[in-house]
Amino acid sequence: FRSGSQVVLAAPFQPNGSLMWATLLLVAAGASAIGAIFAFNKSRVWLAVGLAALGLTLGAGGNWFIADQWLSGDTSFPQGFFNVYLLYALSQAFNFQFFIGFALMVISIVLLIAGVATKERPLGFHVVALNWAVVAVVWLVTYLALYLAPALSAPPTV
Repeated sequence: FRSGSQVVLAAPFQPNGSLMWATLLLVAAGASAIGAIFAFNKSRVWLAVGLAALGLTLGAGGNWFIADQWLSGDTSFPQGFFNVYLLYALSQAFNFQFFIGFALMVISIVLLIAGVATKERPLGFHVVALNWAVVAVVWLVTYLALYLAPALSAPPTV
């Protein structure tokens, strides 16, 4: 809520807050998905399942922190930031990508556990796991370019 010309009652954006934790968790989720691909290529199916499930868990935690940033109320972003509504829309678009990737990864894990997907017949496991890593990279670029860079280049507040 904004009142007057210079008074902002919203909490200031913290670069080391919830979006930083979201980024760290999502990067770990992407690394876990890449690890699952390597384990799957070496016919270590249960290790691949464990790494993929770990990636899902880490990704869900990261996405929770993104949602928390926007559900916790108004945030006062420093000068130089994109329009807050645009940032919110981009976060919502990321959520859409996240949930599609999440659903595909769950289906892929279930197919591995059921024995339907094998090394000889992977049924797209590599593509799905790689997509999960791409989801993580998209958020990393979004955080660095649209949240962190403007916050670091903003003039200091008094």
